[in-house]
Amino acid sequence: ALAQLREGLAPAGHAAAGLDDVLEALNERRVRTLLLAHGSTAPGFTCPACGRLSCGDAPCPADGSAPQPQTDILERATELALDQSADVLFVRHHTDELAQHGPVAALLRY
Repeated sequence: ALAQLREGLAPAGHAAAGLDDVLEALNERRVRTLLLAHGSTAPGFTCPACGRLSCGDAPCPADGSAPQPQTDILERATELALDQSADVLFVRHHTDELAQHGPVAALLRY
């Protein structure tokens, strides 16, 4: 999966890395495989109306709702990935390779 991630992060590839990009891909239902560094957490926000995940507290672009803070947005990201029938992989080894992109990355469907 990490080799596919390296390949997918190339220009015109099918991967996302970093919390902002991965949450956006999840919101767009494009994630095929979610990769998480084992034991990692990250704060974030969810829209109470539509469930959109984000890193920032700006109003939801879909419905204008004020987002609610979450102590661990990665838990919500995992739930959303599973709801989309995506695979979820917890990276326990080679976490340094994943960590260079943040605690989360994704292989995309398209």
